[in-house]
Amino acid sequence: MVYVRNFIEAEAMDAEQLKHLALVAHHCYGSFDLAANCLHHLVRRKAVPADAGNRYVQRLAAARPAPVRATA
Repeated sequence: MVYVRNFIEAEAMDAEQLKHLALVAHHCYGSFDLAANCLHHLVRRKAVPADAGNRYVQRLAAARPAPVRATA
């Protein structure tokens, strides 16, 4: 569990704070959903390109390791 101050009211955070939170959420905590949520708010503010959230999710999917299959 990660405590994030004031994220319920993301509007109270400026764009730079959201960008930093997205980076920390992704790289330090592996909290990809929080990083994506930050991107969502940044896209709404036009602080990042409109496709930033979709590109992030696509990169996550591409980086996902293949499932391990049991062999007999």
